[in-house]
Parts: sequence; C-alpha cells; structure tokens
Amino acid sequence: MRRLAVAIAVMTGLVAREASAEGWSAMSGQTLGTGVGMVWGQAGWPGISADLAYGTSPTLDLGGRFTFNYGEEGITDTGVLGLKFQFTLRAQLLHKAKFDLALRFDPGLLLYFPSNRTIVGVTFPVGLEFGFPISPVFRANASFDLPFWITFSPSPTQAFIPILFGGGVEYLVEKDLALTARLKMGPTIATYSGHAYFTLYFLVGVAYRF
Repeated sequence: MRRLAVAIAVMTGLVAREASAEGWSAMSGQTLGTGVGMVWGQAGWPGISADLAYGTSPTLDLGGRFTFNYGEEGITDTGVLGLKFQFTLRAQLLHKAKFDLALRFDPGLLLYFPSNRTIVGVTFPVGLEFGFPISPVFRANASFDLPFWITFSPSPTQAFIPILFGGGVEYLVEKDLALTARLKMGPTIATYSGHAYFTLYFLVGVAYRF
C-alpha cells in the first residue's frame, strides 16, 4: 500500500507539472496571458535576437526585439552585418483545444553596414502563426510571413518582398522555461530589379516566462 501511495503521488506530481505548463507559448498562436512577461533569446541564421514581451490582455502580447544580423534579412548569399530595433505585437485570432492562430506585426528600424557605408531602412513584417499542441509540454508550429522591408538611404529607395513558409517546435522544460526551434524559407523579391533571392531563417532559442 505504501508503494502504491508513493506511485500515485509521483504520478499526481507529473500531471500537475504538465498541467501547470499549459497556457503560454513563445512563437505560436497561444499568447502569454494578462500580466505575464517573457524574455526570449534566439541564435542561428541570419543572426542573434532578444525579445521582451508582455501580455496586456488574454489575447494580446506587446513588446520589443533587438537583433544583430550577419546575413541581410535572411538572404543566404549575403554576409552583411546589421542591426534591427522592432516593436512586436502578437494578437490571438482563434483558440481551440488542438489549434490556435495569431497575427504578428513587428515594425521597426534596420541598419546594415556593407563596404564602409550605412544602409538605413524600415521593416514591417506581418505574418500568421499556427499552433498545434501535441501534449501539455510539446507544441508544433507553422507560419506564413511577409516580412516587407524598404531601404531609403543611400538612394534610390528599394523595396523587398519576402514570402516565407515555415514551422517549428517548442518544448516546455519547466512550467516557465521553453526551448524553441524554427525554420522559415522562401524567396525575397527585389521590386527594383525583379530578382528573387533565396531566404532562410533557422533559429534555436530559450524563452522564460515571468
């Protein structure tokens, strides 16, 4: 009986741990929740980024992102250093037991430094994030992104239209700690020339909820 009681206690603890891990996500359609904050660091191609986000309502997260890139907006045949400063917004559009959907909008300023000169521009990415909870601690993710960007210094003004599809996974190591991995790819169309560049994002990260 004592062994049975210990086994039940252990199982109850595991179930409680999984249940407490539900209810938030760094990169899918599930938002953080009112009054909940998150820091999220990612590294890979095309750079390193740090996010700070806060749940202002049950369905809306607001925050900011700083990025240091060594590949110009994910274009694989460039090796240009750059910086980005962005405002981040994630709004949940749909929430079901096995599916959730959110809209992302992350406008900001970008700076790149090729050949001893400075390129100044703005970025206004918009995208959809789909979440598929596999278990209370494991979640799959799919995404569709249009991370538009424009450079206006030096002239002439140039516009770029990336069209990216991707997916990822997210694992809750603890109730407030998640490991993330995601992959996005597709063409970036330069409107001034009509040329398309292959674009890739592959990032792994750690997110902490507070």
